[in-house]
Amino acid sequence: MILQKIRLHEIKKTAELFDIPLKKAIQWRRDYLWLEFLYYRDQCEEWDVIAIPSMIEVLNEMYALKKDIFFRMSAKKEDITPEMIAQAKLYPISKLIEIDRFNKICCLIHEEKTPSMNYNVQRNKLHCFGCGANMDSIDVYMRLNNTNFHKSVQALYNQS
Repeated sequence: MILQKIRLHEIKKTAELFDIPLKKAIQWRRDYLWLEFLYYRDQCEEWDVIAIPSMIEVLNEMYALKKDIFFRMSAKKEDITPEMIAQAKLYPISKLIEIDRFNKICCLIHEEKTPSMNYNVQRNKLHCFGCGANMDSIDVYMRLNNTNFHKSVQALYNQS
């Protein structure tokens, strides 16, 4: 039996339709997938060409569901979206730190006396020719303000 790929948004729709909590619906789907996997593992005496694709399909769906759950559940307090991250990366680094007229600064990673970090205005990125570090505006904000990724994205997004 070839399983239908049901992603988190489809499980959410079904849970709302039947008035079931989302966490419970997700758990039921994961339990079902595990039973399907065990069925293919136990019923097939040999690893034949029919069972293996079905087992792989079950495992892929379990993995995709786990990724969706992790992405949705990981940002509880700090709801950041990919659009917010993209907007935060567009924030000009030149507004965060002072860059000389040659687009160079001293590296933010290691101590140095002469600037070896180059600012690419078109890409809005920094590159250090001394240590090889690459940084975007989120990395610079994190380094300067000693914050985590979520807080940095929110701060830069709000400043945009």
